[in-house]
Amino acid sequence: NLFKGMERIYIELFDQRSFTEDNFIGECRIEIPQEVISGQTKLSWYPLMGRETSANENQGEILVMMSLMVRIQLKSCI
Repeated sequence: NLFKGMERIYIELFDQRSFTEDNFIGECRIEIPQEVISGQTKLSWYPLMGRETSANENQGEILVMMSLMVRIQLKSCI
């Protein structure tokens, strides 16, 4: 796992407005693919769903590209 217990990501999509409140477009939960954990880049479409559980209708799709970047931080011995 990327972080202990991290197996998926959660995305909320809004349209951005300057003078009024941003409108919610949709949300999705994405399981982190094994290919990403193995160092590959994964490009996939995921359905956006409405917020209400009774209205689980598809709000469209979002194209997500995932890749894993490992950052190594060295301690200074000075």
